[in-house]
Amino acid sequence: MIVLLQLEFSAEIEQADHDPKYSYRIFQRKTGNPIYQACRFSDMFRFFNIGPSMKIEDIDIRIQWGRKIVMPAMIDTPRIRERSRLKLVRFYIESGYGPEGIAQYKNQLFETEIRKIFSDLGFEITRKTPEYSLSATKGHTNLYCHPTHIMGLCDASSIETIRQNLSASQTFILTSSETIHEIYDITPEQEMKYYHQFFNGFVHLVLIGIFRTKRRNLYKSKDMMYDIGRTIKIRTLRAEQGYKFGLLAEKFVEEIYQKMVENGVLIESPCHRKCRASTSKDKITAKS
Repeated sequence: MIVLLQLEFSAEIEQADHDPKYSYRIFQRKTGNPIYQACRFSDMFRFFNIGPSMKIEDIDIRIQWGRKIVMPAMIDTPRIRERSRLKLVRFYIESGYGPEGIAQYKNQLFETEIRKIFSDLGFEITRKTPEYSLSATKGHTNLYCHPTHIMGLCDASSIETIRQNLSASQTFILTSSETIHEIYDITPEQEMKYYHQFFNGFVHLVLIGIFRTKRRNLYKSKDMMYDIGRTIKIRTLRAEQGYKFGLLAEKFVEEIYQKMVENGVLIESPCHRKCRASTSKDKITAKS
């Protein structure tokens, strides 16, 4: 089992928080470049509040003493064990489309070849309305074929075959392609299990971080926790197809939040609209 957090809210963090020589840094996993730095553990979670474009699996959090990394890889990359079969892809093509559009005869040549390429691969060719470009559909794969690009959900096993066939075109040029993100064909139960398996420790840690305050009578808005759900959520086929099952990642965070309130780790304001993390004084009061 992949362990998400190799470090709990412990003595190492308390020590680093009180020593100005320590800092917390967030690194981009792919390049290793630092992208955010904070002096206190709680301040680090502002990174998640500003809506980063990167997902949690793209980063590492480390504790540094000066330039020396003393606590590497607080986060281990979470993955679904069964790799995604679907990807959102885009193939960029050059077919003669300019600022004023494309000549009618060129568009006819483009569509004729698109029909042949995808029909030979077993795709169904449709057009939503006369104003739309052609669409190629096969199973969960659904590609919108515009004269400048071909884009949509695609079965991972078909991507290379489609790329090769587009590269052999006689009426347009395939200039490049990219995978925008992965789509997971999983049930709501599997999605929730994924969050529980990989993000329990992380969400506990972030909730403590974002709700820490300097005073016991100072509270923060509970809405801050929903940023965590938006950060850890995965893209599913259900969501891409427009089915509404609620935001399960946010529901998962809410469940953990409620348990932490019940256990006294988080303390809500009298109006229950705000929250703060408990302190050692709260624990002393509770014992007495």
